[in-house]
Amino acid sequence: MSLLQTPDFGLLFDALPTPHLALAPDLTVAATNAAMATWLGQPAAHLLGRPAAEVLPLASEEPRWPQLLRDIQACPDEHTLTLLAPGGTLRRLTLSAVLAPDSGELRYLLARPAASDVAPGVRRQQEQFRFLSEFIPQLVWTTDAYGRHDYFNQRWRDYTGHAGVAAPEVAWISQLHETEQSAARERWLLALRTGAPYRGESRLRSHDGRYRWFLIQALPLHDTHGQLSQWLGTCTDIDDAKRVQQRLLAKDRQLQQILRQVPAHVATLFGPEHICSFATPNFLELLEGRLRVGWALGQTLPEFAEQGVLALLDAAYRTGQTSMHQAYPLAWNAPDGTARPRRYFDLTLQPLFNEHHQVQGVLFFAVEVTPRVLARRRNERLAAAVRRRDEQIRTMTEALPLISYIQAPGGRIVYVSPQWAAYTGTPATAARGGQGWRTLVHPDDQPQLATAFAGARREQRAWSTELRLRAADGQYRWHQARSLPMFDEQGRLNRWYGSLIDVHEHKALAEQLRQSEQQFRFLTDVVPLFTWTARPDGVLEFANRRFLEYSGLSASALPDGSWLEAIHPDDQAATRQLWAASLSTGADFQVQHRVRSCQGDYRWHLVRATAMRDEAGGILQWYGSSTDIHEQRALNDQLRYSEERFRLLTHSIPHIIWTATAQGTLDYLSPQWFRLTGQDPLDPTLLGADAGWLRAVHPDDLPLAKREIGNALTKRLAYTMHVRLRRRDGQYRWHLVRGVPELGPDGAVLRLFGSNTDIHDQYELQAELRRSEAEFRFLADSIPQLVWTLGPDGTPEFLNEGWLQYTGFGVEEVRQNGWGVLVPPAERDEAMQVMSDNISQGRAHEHENRLRRAADGQYRWHLHRARPMHDAEGRIIRWFGTSTDVDDYKRFQHELETRNAELMRINQDLDNFVYTASHDLKQPIDNMASIFQELARTAHYDDPDAPALVAMFEHSIDQLYGTIQELAALVQVQKRNLEVAPEEVRLERLTQEVLHSISEQIRAVGAVVETDFAAVPAVEFVRPNLQSVLYNLISNAVKYADPQRPPRIRVWTEHDADGRPVLGVQDNGLGIDLERHGKDLFQLFRRFHDHVPGSGTGLYLVQRLVQAHGGRIEVQSTLGEGTTFWVQLASRRTGRMLVADPT
Repeated sequence: MSLLQTPDFGLLFDALPTPHLALAPDLTVAATNAAMATWLGQPAAHLLGRPAAEVLPLASEEPRWPQLLRDIQACPDEHTLTLLAPGGTLRRLTLSAVLAPDSGELRYLLARPAASDVAPGVRRQQEQFRFLSEFIPQLVWTTDAYGRHDYFNQRWRDYTGHAGVAAPEVAWISQLHETEQSAARERWLLALRTGAPYRGESRLRSHDGRYRWFLIQALPLHDTHGQLSQWLGTCTDIDDAKRVQQRLLAKDRQLQQILRQVPAHVATLFGPEHICSFATPNFLELLEGRLRVGWALGQTLPEFAEQGVLALLDAAYRTGQTSMHQAYPLAWNAPDGTARPRRYFDLTLQPLFNEHHQVQGVLFFAVEVTPRVLARRRNERLAAAVRRRDEQIRTMTEALPLISYIQAPGGRIVYVSPQWAAYTGTPATAARGGQGWRTLVHPDDQPQLATAFAGARREQRAWSTELRLRAADGQYRWHQARSLPMFDEQGRLNRWYGSLIDVHEHKALAEQLRQSEQQFRFLTDVVPLFTWTARPDGVLEFANRRFLEYSGLSASALPDGSWLEAIHPDDQAATRQLWAASLSTGADFQVQHRVRSCQGDYRWHLVRATAMRDEAGGILQWYGSSTDIHEQRALNDQLRYSEERFRLLTHSIPHIIWTATAQGTLDYLSPQWFRLTGQDPLDPTLLGADAGWLRAVHPDDLPLAKREIGNALTKRLAYTMHVRLRRRDGQYRWHLVRGVPELGPDGAVLRLFGSNTDIHDQYELQAELRRSEAEFRFLADSIPQLVWTLGPDGTPEFLNEGWLQYTGFGVEEVRQNGWGVLVPPAERDEAMQVMSDNISQGRAHEHENRLRRAADGQYRWHLHRARPMHDAEGRIIRWFGTSTDVDDYKRFQHELETRNAELMRINQDLDNFVYTASHDLKQPIDNMASIFQELARTAHYDDPDAPALVAMFEHSIDQLYGTIQELAALVQVQKRNLEVAPEEVRLERLTQEVLHSISEQIRAVGAVVETDFAAVPAVEFVRPNLQSVLYNLISNAVKYADPQRPPRIRVWTEHDADGRPVLGVQDNGLGIDLERHGKDLFQLFRRFHDHVPGSGTGLYLVQRLVQAHGGRIEVQSTLGEGTTFWVQLASRRTGRMLVADPT
C-alpha cells in the first residue's frame, strides 16, 4: 500500500480539531484524540481500553450502555445523551454508528460532544472555515496527515465535475495535465514526507475537458502537540496572468531582437545626472564594458565630459529640444587605460517625456560614420594631390627639352607646350584647333605621318615616327614623334598624349659612329684591358690583341667557343649561366672569374658586357671588357673580413650603430635602425646627400641633430644629445645619441662614428616622476588636511602649505625643534612615543592628539595617519602622512552622545508609559466586556433599537482592544530592536507568508499580487519587524483598493543610484492626497479613509521599524491612480543594517 493509502487510526483522531472518541462493539474505548481527553479532563492514555461506563458515566435518567448499544443497532441514527461530569455538572454527548459497508454490521460508535457543548471558539472556527472555503474564489480542499482527501469546496466540484473525496488517487493530481502529473506527484510525496509546504503551477482539467493554469498550494496544519494533523490546499486560477506573462516575455524577446538588429548604438539616460537605464548590446561591446547600467555617464566615462557630450545632454534635458550632430568625434579609454583611436558618430539626442510632458531623460542614438569621415578626408587629400600632380606634370613637361601636345580622338590639337612657339616661331593658338601645324612638317614626311596616325587611330594603339619639322629660321630638323592613347572608364578613346623630340644631332651622330668604328678597333688594342665584341646570340666576333697574347688563343678560335676553355673549371658553370641569362634578357653582363694565361697560371678578372641596341630596342652587338683584379680581390678579401667583424659587432649590441663621412652625410646604418624605424634598407635615398634617414627624426629635434653633427665636424669634438625617433608603428621614442669624430694625422675629420641607445622608458619614468611629484605637491597644498612626508627614519622631508599656515613651522624648523613642541605637554610624550614605535616597527600610524594653531595659540584635536611606501625589496623608502582637524567633530560627537542618551531615556519613559497604560486599561475593558456579555445573555429589551446599540457597543470594545494591542505592539517593536539580532531573510518566502495570512482579504477583493525579488533576493533584518512592514503595506493596498477596477499590487526589489537595496510596494488603489495629508502620513493615529476600519498606527509602525534599521521610507501617491512606497534599506554594515543578497 502506498504512503497515500496507509491508514493510521490514532493519528487520524489526533488531527481532528474537535473532541472525538471511538468505542468498539464491546463498549471499550478503541481510540481518542487529544481534544476529547481535554474535554473529559483525563489523559488520553488512561482512556484507551476502559469500559464506556467508567469513561462516560451516564446521568440517572439515561438507559444503561448495553441498552444504548441495542437501541443504536436497531436504529443507526445519531443519539444524544446526557453525561454526568465531575462536580455534578451535566454534559451532552452525541453517538454515531459506523457500519461496515458490505455487511452493515456495527464497527464503531463515534462519540463527540453535542453541538451545544462544543467550545464556542472551535465551533466558530469550523463555521468560518466552511464559510470562507465556499466564499473565496479558489478551489479549496483538505486532506489528513497522509494526503487522503476529506473535503472539497463547491468551487472544486463545479470546476472539475466531481467531489473526488472517495477517489483512490490524490484527486487534484488526477485532474492535472498528463505531462505534469508525475512531477506533481513526486513533489506532493516529498511534502508529505518532510512536512514542508507544497507549491506548484500546473494545468488543471475542468469538467468540459479544457485545461487552465492554477497555482496549487498546500500548507501543513499541526495540533497542540506539534504533530502534523491536516493539510489545507488551494488551487488559484492564474491562467490569464500566465498568458499575459508569456505575451510580455515574447514581446520583450521581440524588442531585444529588434534592438540588436538596429545598426546604431542606443542608450537611455535618465535624470540630470544622465544615469544609464538601458543600452543596446552593441553599445556595451563598443565601450568595452565602460558603460554601465544604473551608473551616471559622467562617472563611468569621464572623457565624454571633456569632449562636450555631457554639455549636449544637459542642453537636451534642460530645453526639451532634440539636437542632431553630424560626424561628432568621440574617443575613450579601454578598461586598462589604453587610449582608443578617435571615432566619428552622427548623434541624435532626443528628450524623453513622462505622462505630464516633463523631461525625465534623454535618448542617446549614435550611428558610427567613421569610415565615411575618413573616406571624405582621403578623397579631399587625393583631390589635392591630383591637382598638385597635374601642376607638377605640366611644369615638368614645360621644362623638358621637347615639345609636348594633346590631341582630341580625331587628331585636333587641344594643347601644345610653350616649346612649340619657341621652336617654330608660331603661337600655340595657331597649332590648336586646326591643321595649320601640318604646314611646318617637311612635305616629304607628311604622307608617312598621315599613314602612321591613321593606323594608330584605327587600331587605337601607340604610334611613333620620325619627321622633319621647320624651325623659326626656316631650317628643317629631324624629330622623333611619339603618341599614346588615353581611354575613359568605359574604354573609349579620350585623348592622345604625344611629344616631339629633336633627334637631328642623333642622326648626324649615327654617321659619325660608322666613321669611328675603325678608330675603335685601334683603341681596343691600346687600352690595358681585354676587350671583345659578340653577336646578339653570344658568339664572339672580336677580341683585342692583349687577350689573344695573354691566353695564347687565335682569333679564328673565338667563334667556336674555345675561349671558355681558358676559364678556370670551377668558374665555367657560373660564367655560362650568367652569360645565357644576359643573352635572353638583354641585361648587362658581369662576372668575376679566373682566366688561364699562356704560362698556365690563373688570375682573377672582372668581366663586364653591355648590349648596343637599334632604334627599336633590338640588340645589335655586345661590347665587353675584362679587367685584371687579382691584387684588388686579395685586398677586397681582407676588407670583407674586417667588415664582417664590424658587422657582427654592430649586429650583436642592443644599439643602433652608424657612420658618416667628413661632410656629415651618413653612409652606414646598422640593422637595428631598420627594425626600429621600418625604413627600407634598399631605399637609395636613406644615405648620402638625400639624408632620407632624417624622416625618422622628430621634426622638433631636427635643428638640434643637424647642429650637433655640424659642431662635431667643425670643432672636432664628441657630442651627446637626446632626440626622438619614429618607430615603425608611428610612435616616437627617446634615444641617447653619441657621436665621435675620427681624426687624421693632420687633425682633420676623416669620419664620424656614432650610436643610438633607446632611453624612452627611462625618460618617461623620469618625466612621470617629475609630473607625479608636482601633482603630489599640488594635491597636498589643495586638500584641507595637513600633509607631510618623512624619510625612512622619520626625518621630515615635506610639509604642505596647510601645515605651514596652521603651525607656522616649515621643514627646517620642524627638523631643528621637532614637532613635539606643537603638542600640549600632557599629550606630548605619548604622541611622540606612538609615532616612534610605529616608524621603528614599520607599521601604519594612527593617533589623535591636539596641535597648537599659530594664529591664536589654540590647541585643536587632529587625527594623524601615516602609511609607509616600500620599494621592490620591501624596504621602506618614505612615509606619507596627514593630520586632519577633528576638533569640531570631537565636540559635536560629545554633544551628540549627550543628546542621544537623553533621547533614549525619554523614549524609554514613553515606551514604559504606553506599555503601562495599555496594561492598566486592558483589565477594566475586560471587565466591561464580561459584564456586557452577561447583560446581553440574560437581559431582555423591548426597545427595537436595542440590538443596534448592542452592536455599536461591541464594535467600540473591539476598537479599544485593537488600539491597546497596537500600542503594546509598538512597545514590543522597540524592545525587539534592542533584543533580537537581525538575520538573513528570504523576501519571497516571507512575502508568501504575509500573503497567506491575508489571503481571505485578497480573495475577497480579487486582488492580483506580483512579486519580483531578482535584484535583491534576501536582506538582513529582524524577521518579525520586516514581516510587520510587509504586512502593513500590502494589507493597506488591499484595504484601500479602488472598487472601480481590479486591484493590482506589485512587490519588488531594486538598487538605487548608490547601489543600496530598495523594497517597493505599489498598488492601483484609491491613493492619498499628499498635499493635504503628506505631513501627517506617518503620524500616530492618523487615518485618511474612513470607509474602512483601522486605528491609524500601521504607517507609523512601518516608519519606526525602517528607521530603527538604518533605512528610510518614501511615498508617491496620486488620488484615483494608486500609491507607491519605497523602503530604502541600509547597506551591509556591522550591527543591524539591511543587506542585499551577495549572490
